[in-house]
Amino acid sequence: MNFPQISETPALLDYFLDDEVWSIALRNVEETVKVLREYKGISTKTISEVISGVVAEELSRALNEKHELADYFFRIGSNDNEPDMVVEDVNGDREWKGVVEIKTAKGSADTLRNYCAVWRGGRLSKRDGDYFFVSYDYVDGAMQWFVCYCHVKKSNWNHTKQGRYYAITIDTPTLIGNHLGEVVIGALSWSSQNNQRFLIEAV
Repeated sequence: MNFPQISETPALLDYFLDDEVWSIALRNVEETVKVLREYKGISTKTISEVISGVVAEELSRALNEKHELADYFFRIGSNDNEPDMVVEDVNGDREWKGVVEIKTAKGSADTLRNYCAVWRGGRLSKRDGDYFFVSYDYVDGAMQWFVCYCHVKKSNWNHTKQGRYYAITIDTPTLIGNHLGEVVIGALSWSSQNNQRFLIEAV
């Protein structure tokens, strides 16, 4: 099923590219992560999956609070068959005006603290659509973030297989090298080998 994308409505996309809204949402996400990290057996993969869900919840809340008089209602997907976030028209029959997916991965840094990341998805991820790619790390015990918006095409996704594990992935060089994204939190960077990487920042 083809859903309307937030990029099809420029004013709506502008709402999502608001770094103030993202900062509010991510500060609330950090409180959840603090609790998760107290459980030593929880993997980084699990924490990243939880972050994606909580980001969708907190971002929806922050957008609704800031734009309460707008014609849109922002919400998380109500089941696994819906995108991570849905924007509805508050008038009439709640028509969907746009959707967006959120992918989260912990970054890995070189000695310059320039980061790269690989965002993974399942078989159904390989499709055109609007995405926010979120990365994070802990610097001196505090969380820092990178957030990039991208409209991704099927051809941008890569196939990877390690042992029995198969995934669809997008990595930092794919996003930056193909000029796919717009950075919301953090900044772009180039390492000494001229590889495209990014910088994380506190919110």
